[in-house]
Amino acid sequence: MAISLTKRACKLAGKLKPYGTAEQGACDFTLGAIMLDAEELNALFEDSSMHDRLFARPSMELHEPFTRRLDFPLAFNVEYEKARVNLRLGPNLDELILPGCALSKITLEPKTGGLTEMSLLVHSTPDKDQLATLYVHMDDAAQVSIKFGREQAKKKPQPELPLEHQSQGEEVATEDEAA
Repeated sequence: MAISLTKRACKLAGKLKPYGTAEQGACDFTLGAIMLDAEELNALFEDSSMHDRLFARPSMELHEPFTRRLDFPLAFNVEYEKARVNLRLGPNLDELILPGCALSKITLEPKTGGLTEMSLLVHSTPDKDQLATLYVHMDDAAQVSIKFGREQAKKKPQPELPLEHQSQGEEVATEDEAA
């Protein structure tokens, strides 16, 4: 994935969900209201026709969301790992750098005029000071720069192995059958 978004307005939305250990904290938070143009939307999905499929072009050349066939917002089941998220927060635009993030739960909502609003969930491992800074600025506007990492490999479901009693051809009575 070779897409980077630079210095975009966004909103730290939702609730900060901390987890992990005292030594290595982790948290999830949502970045919303990130606007993408046609080229960025196509690059994000590595599909040169993604923007055209989401927008109808009437004779007035005003791009309208193509709502006849789709319900918005669109949710995508794709995850990116090893992403880098740089946030500039507060009136002083204090910088917060979060390397090694995972990005998931990407939603897109096409807007009139041809831009697409994106939101995504960021899984990060900030230190204690960074976590406190995120907490203070929740639900605030911010600037974000995102360098998307690589798409996470799809995990194959583990095949079911026969249990020991099944491999010998024996059937075990369930509680209902025994009664």
